Amino acid sequence: MEKTFAQGQADAEKAKEEAAKATAAAEKRAGEAQETAAKPKVEAQARVDAADKVVTELGDALKRVWGDATGYRKRAGERETQLDKLRTDLDTALTEKRTAQDEAREVRHQLQDQNRRK
Repeated sequence: MEKTFAQGQADAEKAKEEAAKATAAAEKRAGEAQETAAKPKVEAQARVDAADKVVTELGDALKRVWGDATGYRKRAGERETQLDKLRTDLDTALTEKRTAQDEAREVRHQLQDQNRRK
């Protein structure tokens, strides 16, 4: 009986050691699996961070472009107003020129009529 008991204890000790080895191996595999699972998450976060940076840069660029466009529209409006004024001034000057030419023509006709009468 002692021999059977000793054999049982030896078998139990062997089973305990095998269980400890299996537990250690399982814990090692679990740690490796966690590392493997964490790697894509870290890489994905890096891509998200890079995308956030690009979005921020594009937002800043858009604000600058929008500001520039607003300035260009304002200056274009000012130039259009100036152009309208110049057109009006030109029309006025042409009208005054025609009036002056008509008056000069009338004066010439009057002088010619006076010269004929003499």
